[in-house]
Amino acid sequence: MITIYYCRDQTYKKGVNLALIKEYERMGKPLDEFYNENKTAIYICWTARGKYNKVNSKIKVFSKLWEEKAQRVKKQHPLSLEINHRLTQLKADIEKSVLTLIARNPDYMSDDVKDLVEQLINGKINHSKQITFGVHLICISLKRENFVKRVL
Repeated sequence: MITIYYCRDQTYKKGVNLALIKEYERMGKPLDEFYNENKTAIYICWTARGKYNKVNSKIKVFSKLWEEKAQRVKKQHPLSLEINHRLTQLKADIEKSVLTLIARNPDYMSDDVKDLVEQLINGKINHSKQITFGVHLICISLKRENFVKRVL
């Protein structure tokens, strides 16, 4: 079985002690002071055939605007609906494609899954018109985000 989830590239500032982060989490203290101040890429991660893989989703957010447990962008982000929709659709398409791959080829390799995920992210495989729509929606939304930043 392959479990697909999201992880971020540089969640915390460079040089941050991870033991201190775990201690803060255990005590329920906020981690805002430790988060990377730049946008960080959201990766699609999984383990297949005992090999861990991750592929860049081409979506970036600030770490403080990411809900780790929910695997979603927080509502405070101006494009949270669009980004969360894209991530949900992408994950569903990946899961569907991986199940099809496994059914057709029980002897699949970890690299087969990685190739499949990369093709889905790059738009070389479309399972529905909605995934193509989602790509255009994100591009339009990212332009709008830049516009909103300039206005603010």
